[in-house]
Amino acid sequence: TDELTVQVGGQEEISRQVGEQARTDFLRAELFALPAVLLLLVLVYRRTTAALLTVAVGLLSVIGTLAGLRAIAQFTEVSAFAANLALVLGLGLGVDYSLFVISRYREERAAGRPQPDAVVRATAVAGRTVVFSGVTVAVSLSALLVFPFFFLSSFAYAGVLVVVTAVAGAVVFLPAALARWGHRVERPAARTTSGFWHRTALAAMRRPLLAGAGVLTVLLFAASPLLGLRFGLPAERTLPEGT
Repeated sequence: TDELTVQVGGQEEISRQVGEQARTDFLRAELFALPAVLLLLVLVYRRTTAALLTVAVGLLSVIGTLAGLRAIAQFTEVSAFAANLALVLGLGLGVDYSLFVISRYREERAAGRPQPDAVVRATAVAGRTVVFSGVTVAVSLSALLVFPFFFLSSFAYAGVLVVVTAVAGAVVFLPAALARWGHRVERPAARTTSGFWHRTALAAMRRPLLAGAGVLTVLLFAASPLLGLRFGLPAERTLPEGT
């Protein structure tokens, strides 16, 4: 007799596979993003401790957001793709806000302030900028709650949670860490009249139009995948071939 093949289909199976694919993509992105971000931060800071503290703020933001989404999922539907947004925004905002605070701390220390005073001053000045930026981003993302689609609402939940946790990490965790390990974060002796960044800045100022055109070209190339963007609700076409 002929063999009978049974396969599961329908929207429920599609949703299940989309969720599994989102989790797989999340782990793959995390394995790539964390080492890349850490390497870039080491090059920027020239201090491993500063890079590790910055990544720690980003990770705390991601973990805090995932915990918040877990709690929200007990009461309403949350898209699996919200975790991917949490990773992207969590690392991005965590790094961004930490750069503000650490850069200000380094400036205060270079000006001769004692370490405790430098931490307080950096938190007071840069922290104000971080909080204002966080409020702006959170309010903007909360506008997604207006639309009656759980997919967009999930992005709003994730976005607001990311901002709250990133701000908390930058103005609570990071100052405490600087008070303990701040001496390992301080800027090494800078070469103000030489070095790659100095030469790059001079070249950009001499040829601003050429530099701007070059940067714009790179950005347009990075945005080129948008030409193939197709909007729609999650369906079987979002899954890889063979699934």
